[in-house]
Amino acid sequence: MNEPQLPTECRTRVRILSDDVLYPEASDFVRQHCQDRVPKPAQIHGLLQFSQSWGDWQSFVNHQKEREGHPDREFYHALARWNENCRKRAKEEWNLVSSGPTKAETNRQLSLVCGLLVAEFVQHLAAELLRVPRSRSES
Repeated sequence: MNEPQLPTECRTRVRILSDDVLYPEASDFVRQHCQDRVPKPAQIHGLLQFSQSWGDWQSFVNHQKEREGHPDREFYHALARWNENCRKRAKEEWNLVSSGPTKAETNRQLSLVCGLLVAEFVQHLAAELLRVPRSRSES
């Protein structure tokens, strides 16, 4: 079965948002949430791996933020808040999703768009995390 596609115009707009909005947001996110501790490389790898699907991403972030004693728990709480805003912004602020004939179709489109947005955001986020001096990430 073929993977559902988004219109070319929508994918182009996501790429533009990636450079103009998501990259600066990823930089700000690291500055705001990684002052005292940076996730270890294995966590950064997990971010990249699970960012390829909106559903997998949400499950990963929610699982990480709920783990008792997880040293990066607050980082994942902040990512969960970003997720909540992403869906709203994709539809209302960036107008990337039009109302489909059914609510299910609109939600399907929204999940596809958010999947693209999160993949772009996480690529920028991982790059920013890897730029942080090693001493901060070893705390």
